[in-house]
Amino acid sequence: MKFTMDVVIEYAKVFLETRDMGEGDNDAARKAASTDGAYSINAYFTSEDQITQLLDNGMVPVVLSHPRIKEGRDFGIGKYLTLKRSHDHKMNFKDRAGKDVEVDFGGPPTMINLTNGKENKALWTLDGDGDLGHGTRAKIQFETYKNGVGLRLLNIAVLDHVVREDAVSEDDDLFVI
Repeated sequence: MKFTMDVVIEYAKVFLETRDMGEGDNDAARKAASTDGAYSINAYFTSEDQITQLLDNGMVPVVLSHPRIKEGRDFGIGKYLTLKRSHDHKMNFKDRAGKDVEVDFGGPPTMINLTNGKENKALWTLDGDGDLGHGTRAKIQFETYKNGVGLRLLNIAVLDHVVREDAVSEDDDLFVI
């Protein structure tokens, strides 16, 4: 089932250049590395009704003993859902006529710039518009699959951009030439 919601974004890794390449020694890192990286966001809900809508429509609230909806920062209502999308995620199916069909569920999510209104919408680019910082407001589209166990990020439309700030301390600056 497909959902579209207004959210506040944290820890956005949604561009080819910024995707999570799976560094580390845990299951999530190994999965990201096996699919040539993953795109992800923490999507903070802006109302309790959004959570109710997901649960009422079959999203499984706990997977492998981990709650899907977590408490976080003071964004939105303070509760978020992590949404991901693998870079390389091709699957083969049979269509209704019995023919083999390859479907690509991977790649970066479609990024739309709505900061100047729907009538001026355009594609969002990392080079032209910048990376998404904590607190960026967006309309996102995602889907559930496998009877509500799976979640997949589809599209992001930026409504109010917060510039990503890569904090560099004075000590870090000492080591840059």
